[in-house]
Amino acid sequence: EGGGLGKHQDGIKSYVKVTKRDRADMTGIGTKTDQWDYLSKFDDMFSKAAQNISKKKNKKKKKKKKAKKEKKKKKEKKKKKRKKKKKKESSSEEDSSDDESSDEPRKKKKKKKVKMKTVVRYSAISGKKIKMKIPKTSHDKMDDINRQQLRLLYNQIS
Repeated sequence: EGGGLGKHQDGIKSYVKVTKRDRADMTGIGTKTDQWDYLSKFDDMFSKAAQNISKKKNKKKKKKKKAKKEKKKKKEKKKKKRKKKKKKESSSEEDSSDDESSDEPRKKKKKKKVKMKTVVRYSAISGKKIKMKIPKTSHDKMDDINRQQLRLLYNQIS
């Protein structure tokens, strides 16, 4: 006992013995070829994975369909509300057309402002937002004027 490898000298004293493996049995340590049917295991794993993928796709499709239906319902509700408002306004206008002798100004409808989607670009190197329009300073404006004067001078010379 003792005198082996390791910090506390409790490891093996002899070398690791190498044995020749049988070529017919190349499945791994301690197994026999008839114990592990790799084709059936692979088929099972593959079929399970394919089922999971198809389930996920079906769930996504169902969610998209549901979202579309909800969107359509919302649009229909908005249309109904607009129609009701128009009917009310038209009926109130008919009533007010009889009383047009009054000098009250008509109420103007507010137009909704449509926001333009701006394209935001990011630097591929730093990941920071790239400013597309930078306001010019007075120094920049002077540089532009000087550049324009130089162009005119060069064009007159040539």
